[in-house]
Amino acid sequence: MRSFHRIYHFFSLVTLVFAFGVVVLGAYVRLTDAGLGCPDWPVCFGELFAPLTDAEQQAASKAFPGVEVDATKAWREMVHRYAAAILGILILILALLSFFQGARTVGAVITSWLLVAAVIFQAWLGKLTVDYLLQPQIVVGHLMGGLMILALLRWLTLQVNPDVAQPSGLIGGWRWLATIGVLVLAGQLFLGGWTSANYAAYGCPDFPLCQGELIPKADFKTAFDFSQTDVLG
Repeated sequence: MRSFHRIYHFFSLVTLVFAFGVVVLGAYVRLTDAGLGCPDWPVCFGELFAPLTDAEQQAASKAFPGVEVDATKAWREMVHRYAAAILGILILILALLSFFQGARTVGAVITSWLLVAAVIFQAWLGKLTVDYLLQPQIVVGHLMGGLMILALLRWLTLQVNPDVAQPSGLIGGWRWLATIGVLVLAGQLFLGGWTSANYAAYGCPDFPLCQGELIPKADFKTAFDFSQTDVLG
């Protein structure tokens, strides 16, 4: 049984590394402005594979008149979707195996099924990002969802690691500090995502100052109006 624990732990680590790759790939899609490379979801221009040949691109243009067909961007988006789908399958396998004593604790079983729920929710957000044309709130939610999956996977690998002892009382005394650190990190990640989703990075063309000032004039009410539907940048 101990060997099974080690296999399960190794599989969880592989899934964690793969999830990190999916997050990086998603960032690449975002930075290359390929998020709308496919105007529909989960297919691309109505097909399982992005258009590649001239004939396929012409067919896509006819099926979606008025929509630019960029094969490079479409393939970047679809590769990200394929990778995300594979990640979902890996997480489902982890959850199913957790019932066969692959996880040492009930908490690990719960974590694995929370991951399944998170992946389903993340897929729904992925659809909304396309349906609502990269609306900032949805884009940021999609980003935070991906990072949450990554964090849960890391937590799962610790829960099922047969070589990790249970936390002692001394470690527990520092949990409040770790909690604050996690909250600050999550806040910083959210702010970075919100800045990127609104294309606001060049609002400050210089660094470390902003427009030559340490504390520039800013309209925080508009900048953090989460009811707006247009990009602010």
